[in-house]
Amino acid sequence: MVTIPLTDPPLPPDLDTVDDPPAPDPAAAVTAELVPEPTMLIPTSAILQRMEGITAADRARAVVLGQQALAIRAITDDATEIVAGELIDQLAEHQEHIGRKVRPFADLAFRLHRGLTGFLGSATQELTDGLAHLRPLLAKRLKAKKDAEEQRQREEREKARKAEQERLMAEATHAEAVGEAPEVVRQIRQEAETLPAPPVATRPISAVSGASTRDNWKAELIDKRQVVVHVAERLRAGDDSLLNLLDVSTTTANQLARAQKSTMKIPGLRAVNDVTFTKRRSA
Repeated sequence: MVTIPLTDPPLPPDLDTVDDPPAPDPAAAVTAELVPEPTMLIPTSAILQRMEGITAADRARAVVLGQQALAIRAITDDATEIVAGELIDQLAEHQEHIGRKVRPFADLAFRLHRGLTGFLGSATQELTDGLAHLRPLLAKRLKAKKDAEEQRQREEREKARKAEQERLMAEATHAEAVGEAPEVVRQIRQEAETLPAPPVATRPISAVSGASTRDNWKAELIDKRQVVVHVAERLRAGDDSLLNLLDVSTTTANQLARAQKSTMKIPGLRAVNDVTFTKRRSA
């Protein structure tokens, strides 16, 4: 009778102590990842060459029409007016003709660019958020340490200066007591009074290798009215140096011009009727 064991048989001695295989390192996997060249996926050069090929004749006609239009320097009679009107029709029609050939590819490229840009933003969103969170925190920390280090250096310089000053004053007192010439005593005291602060050894600010801070001063608008009034006062005094602080909103100015037309009366602005050409297409 054969007895069948109910438990797993023991492993051989050389396999009994073998550890489980290590988990794969995601960073190593990313480092070793091969990313195909974009031109392997999208033959950009071939597409552009194809566009040049299918629009070569159109391009030649565009050059001719453009030169004919630019040759008209002024329109002073009805005949030239008719020619100009016909040229406008031909220019617009040919522009639309070329657009119908090229625009589908341009739209596709735009959608691809917009899609990839959005994909890149999504793929790196957590990284962007992490950088935006940690950089200001570390900058604030380093600025505080930098300010503390600068304060320490000022205090140590002042302490060293006072110590040297006291030493020189004691030397002057001793020189005066032993009968040194008044000029020598006066020179020592003058040296003590004008003694500059000596340099002190600096200490590293950041514990992060390569990390540092740089000043980034910027203006924060608190009260726009105060800025305008101050600039006006400087202008009244003949100082134009701050004039660039004020920007005229061309959008608002154009809206006023369209609404008020020739009745717009704002010093420094003038309403101009810049007439544009329009023409209905024939059915």
